[in-house]
Amino acid sequence: MRPVTVRCGELRQSGRHRGAGGRVRTLQLFPAGTLHVGHDLHVRRQPGLRHGSAPPLPGQHCALGLCVGLPQHDPRRCRYGSAHFRCRLLPEPDALGRSRGPCRRRHGGTARRGRFGPTDAGRGTTWDGSVVTRRFAPTRLAAFVQGILEAAGTPADLAAIVADTLVDADLKGVESHGVLRVPHYLELMAEGYIKSAGRSTVAREAPTWVLVDGQQGFGHCALLNLCERVAAKAERAGVAFGGLTNTTHTGRIGWFAEKIAGRGLAIQITGGGAHRLPEHTSVAPYGGRERILSTNPITLGWPGGRFGSIVADFSTSATAEGKVRFHRERGESLPPGWTLDRDGVPSTDPEALYAGGSILPMGAHKGYGLALFNEYLGGIMLGPTYEANWTVTILDPTAFGEPQAQLQDAETLLQRIKDSPAAQGHREVLLPGELEEMVARERTHTGIPVADAIWDRITEAAAKLDIPPLDEA
Repeated sequence: MRPVTVRCGELRQSGRHRGAGGRVRTLQLFPAGTLHVGHDLHVRRQPGLRHGSAPPLPGQHCALGLCVGLPQHDPRRCRYGSAHFRCRLLPEPDALGRSRGPCRRRHGGTARRGRFGPTDAGRGTTWDGSVVTRRFAPTRLAAFVQGILEAAGTPADLAAIVADTLVDADLKGVESHGVLRVPHYLELMAEGYIKSAGRSTVAREAPTWVLVDGQQGFGHCALLNLCERVAAKAERAGVAFGGLTNTTHTGRIGWFAEKIAGRGLAIQITGGGAHRLPEHTSVAPYGGRERILSTNPITLGWPGGRFGSIVADFSTSATAEGKVRFHRERGESLPPGWTLDRDGVPSTDPEALYAGGSILPMGAHKGYGLALFNEYLGGIMLGPTYEANWTVTILDPTAFGEPQAQLQDAETLLQRIKDSPAAQGHREVLLPGELEEMVARERTHTGIPVADAIWDRITEAAAKLDIPPLDEA
């Protein structure tokens, strides 16, 4: 691994950085946020250029949100500059694995040093670039969020589900679907958009299918209800299907797939239906330029034996609108291949999207085909949407073969993949969802990081409900 420094918005080969007191440090590339052991490192830059504004070079260490000992940077997979991951620099640990506190002299400020060992929480940046100064144990953070939702009028059982999904998203590094959503949910509850006490009900059903009405309550609870009902039918019939309408934001969809795959079932979840809601459309069809579709996500999960639940959770667009907004707010250009301007010309200017432009589908015609199918299921077959409609298909593998043989075959395939040689720029081959599990294991030990700006909004909202602030632990 080659140490580098960042200068003038580009990466150059170098192994030294002269920090406070004239000390020279060796640098390594690590991603923004989540698992840093130590402060962000100040690197001298020229005026007008942003630190971290260029991706790492292939083969350099970039774990996409993790800390040490994980895959090298791959420019085809690294979401550098996105709302989730942005490569940063940190000091190299010493021979004992300790990360020394680097220079924090920023823009005329004073240098401070912190004591950080290999298991200390440390400081870093989260997906939105905010400095992390707090970390919380997952269970305590979930209880705090649940208390806020209950104080706002959500029944305890529903509040527990919502809190679990939000904290689990943060635990796995998907911070865009984590606790930062709490203040916005409270606003939507106050406006009546989210019916906090709304409980989903069965609209129609048969032995192998069910249609659930979300009653405009929390989508997390409604989608969980649907998944559990479809799973029960699949366990009896071998395969079952379900649809969810009249619901609100559902959170990270991978959370539901993990639960069902953990029961030994295979699941597919799709979202769609925004073509009737202009405020939710942002994606152009392949070859077009008009915003007709939404990001229309799809999630797949299946049992992997000793490897646990295997989950692939992704949108069918090249990026999410929130990531474009993130770049615009920071004054940064977009990576090529994300957006078109209003005339259908590829653009790296984030302003182009908000001036009548559109987001491209993922993988050109392939993502377009998936998005259109999801739109058919959610927006045409299930009918009008409140925010988005969801479909769930679940299969019981044991209905089609001998369970032990299936698990053995799955484990053999997954082990073969794990044992296969890594390509240039990678240290190992990862399975779908493995990266999130790595983040979760680390954060279970070090705590979930929350940025100052996000935490201030959450505690401000909690104070209005007479909920005392949560201490770090």
